[in-house]
Amino acid sequence: MRHGGPLHIVLGAAAMLTFGLRYLGARRTLTFFALATTLSLGMELLGTGTGWPFGAYSYTSGLGTKVLGRVPYTIPLSWFFVGMAAYLLASAIVARLGIRRSALGAVLLGVWFLTVWDLVLDPAMAHPALPTQFWVWHATGPYFGMPLQNFVGWSVTGFLFMGLSRLLWRRNAGPDEFPAWLPFGIYTANIVFALALSLSVGLWQPAIAAVFLGVLPATLALGRTTSPAATAMRLGSRAIAGRRLQLTVEGLEHVPTSGPALIAARHYHHLYDGCALIATLPRPVHILVALDWVDRPIVRRVMERGLRRGALADRAPWRRHVPPRRPHRLQSGRAPSLPAPRGDRDGRPAARGRGRGGLPRGLPQRRPDLHAQDGRRLPPLPPRLRRARGPGRAGRPPTGPDHPGGAGVPAR
Repeated sequence: MRHGGPLHIVLGAAAMLTFGLRYLGARRTLTFFALATTLSLGMELLGTGTGWPFGAYSYTSGLGTKVLGRVPYTIPLSWFFVGMAAYLLASAIVARLGIRRSALGAVLLGVWFLTVWDLVLDPAMAHPALPTQFWVWHATGPYFGMPLQNFVGWSVTGFLFMGLSRLLWRRNAGPDEFPAWLPFGIYTANIVFALALSLSVGLWQPAIAAVFLGVLPATLALGRTTSPAATAMRLGSRAIAGRRLQLTVEGLEHVPTSGPALIAARHYHHLYDGCALIATLPRPVHILVALDWVDRPIVRRVMERGLRRGALADRAPWRRHVPPRRPHRLQSGRAPSLPAPRGDRDGRPAARGRGRGGLPRGLPQRRPDLHAQDGRRLPPLPPRLRRARGPGRAGRPPTGPDHPGGAGVPAR
């Protein structure tokens, strides 16, 4: 099909652009699009005119109308959508593996994925045995007749637009901001397309290299980090926040994409607080919920069960010792942790009914001996909390009615 090549590229670019606008937002997506297309077009025009940095080559008419008579208009679009897919896969992998210097690591890994694509693409698209050649090399080299300089040019070009995009984004794209299956599908589809062309002309070595150096490492981005319940809660929170709230988000660049983080949020509404946090934070979040304000036991049990199943919530250990796994969960960044109410002087957890364990310091709570500003008596503590009313060894609970609800809990 005469227009098969340009159509494939245009549809791929449209899919990635739509995907980015949906999950990354207009600012980051359009920033990447502008840098990828303009910088790649500039490098391609430089390469077809001077032979630097890719080597001496020229395009045929198989990829559509040419810009300035030298570079088809589809070439910058292919740089954009495959480059963005490669960078998103790299960002997800770096976050999942907890690699230090994640900004540089994501850019370098994205450049690697992009260059691996060219390992199998270039030998096939310019092979003399192909019925339709898309470009012609005027220089020779050791890699199936191509100069190694070509891969240096690919790496430099990819590093420029990925690095500048990351600099303007000011943070990596976290693996929970977007579903990795679409970038992986786009990247794999382009590898398979080039792989089929390579095998059709008898080039099996580049095909094997692309699978082992590109496709298999890219599967690391597909690792599952959230449960279906967590995904449903995040989508529901975004829907509620979009309809009911007018949110202005600032300072997200200070929230790490991996590792432990403790965020103290001001209290606004018992439902919208969590919806706003879940909808806007670009990483898995566990909400610590104090249910001391729920008076009806049935409602309390329903809420506790819902929080346990939601996978985004972590209930406070009112009457039990924190299990040993919790510090490890904090270090791995999967959930915030709390200091447990200490027991007796030997470090054993307080037994039920002794009243030795105090509530963790900083939790919003109400005590029966306190009154509101207008003289009304505040609701008593629920039965589950009465046994832990004593100060214990974890510190005396706040005693004033003006204690700010929603304060952060210090992690030890």
